[in-house]
Amino acid sequence: MSDNKEFNFNIEKDYGSFGEGTWQYHLTKTSWQGRPAKLDVRQWNEDMSQMGKGVTLTDADAFELMTLLEDALTE
Repeated sequence: MSDNKEFNFNIEKDYGSFGEGTWQYHLTKTSWQGRPAKLDVRQWNEDMSQMGKGVTLTDADAFELMTLLEDALTE
């Protein structure tokens, strides 16, 4: 078992933010640990040097979530 705890990510695109306060949610396209980039929603501090817990979605998962959100918001 490796003790290597190196954690790396690359934000390929920041689509924008939402929410209030100094920590805002950002929708990004992010590559984690050198893997292909996926959509990611999580809180970031103002200069995006620290992150909170979030959700990473494949494009297929994002489309399913979009459908659920549309249904929920148009009830």
